[in-house]
Amino acid sequence: GGRRPTAAATAPPIPAEQVRAELTKIGDRAGARRWLEDQRLTVPQLRTLAQALGIAVPSKAKKATVLDEIVQWTIGRRLDSQAISRPAPARF
Repeated sequence: GGRRPTAAATAPPIPAEQVRAELTKIGDRAGARRWLEDQRLTVPQLRTLAQALGIAVPSKAKKATVLDEIVQWTIGRRLDSQAISRPAPARF
């Protein structure tokens, strides 16, 4: 069947802002990825979540790709900018 999932089936059980807060608290990519996987969201739910977070994902993206994109755009960019802006250690 070519039935499309209903809006209720694609809505993630957790609000996007709660997801963002949880991932930000975790603070590392591996932990954030694990937390997202533990939510057992379907691919349509992950797509809806990504959209709610303002993250564009390719329409044919697999679950792993969608998970990676959500982690990268919620905490990965912040971690990257912190690493870049961190002053170099003093050398004596």
